[in-house]
Amino acid sequence: MYMQCLPLSESSPVVEEYDAYYAAKYNALMSAKLGLVRSAGTTPPPASQLSASTAAASTSSAASTSTPSASAASSAADHKLVESLLDTMELTAADFTNTFRALSQVA
Repeated sequence: MYMQCLPLSESSPVVEEYDAYYAAKYNALMSAKLGLVRSAGTTPPPASQLSASTAAASTSSAASTSTPSASAASSAADHKLVESLLDTMELTAADFTNTFRALSQVA
C-alpha cells in the first residue's frame, strides 16, 4: 500500500509555524514552572494567603507584564534564565525532578 506524502514545498511552512508555536509555548510553560511569569488576565491570590516575600514577587511580576515591551524583555530574560538552568543541570548531571522539587521548597 502506497501512502501519499505532502510535498516538502507545502509542508515546510507548516513545520516552521509549528516550531515557532512550540518554542513559544515551551518558554511560557518553563517560565511558569519557575514562577517567572503570570499569564494575562490572572489575578494574584489575596495577600493574606501569601508570605511577604511571595506577595512582593507577585506584585512585581504582575507589574512587569503589564506593558508589551516589559513583557517582551522579561520573556527574553526568562528564556535566558531557563536555558542557563538547564545547561547547569546538564553539566552537574542534576536530576530534573529533584531540581524542581528543591526549587519549590526555596520559594
